[in-house]
Amino acid sequence: MMAGQAGHVDWDLVPSVIYTFPELASVGIGEDEPAARHRRSHRVFPFTANARAKALGETAGQAKVVADATTDRVLGVTILGPRAST
Repeated sequence: MMAGQAGHVDWDLVPSVIYTFPELASVGIGEDEPAARHRRSHRVFPFTANARAKALGETAGQAKVVADATTDRVLGVTILGPRAST
């Protein structure tokens, strides 16, 4: 907009964090959102499989990745666990 061009915000790329314990962080679309735009698949990864979480001794939590079922393009990620915002 400063260069005189129209501004555009892709709301699917704006991250959000809820600073509770455990933290909840997300970006993109979730698995609950309407599937009209994409045919989706999702996978859940527990923090027990994460080396950093193991090193910190904080393995309670998970990361959920939503992807396009055809192209495997990542559409959204939600993380629930300690230090999810980092």
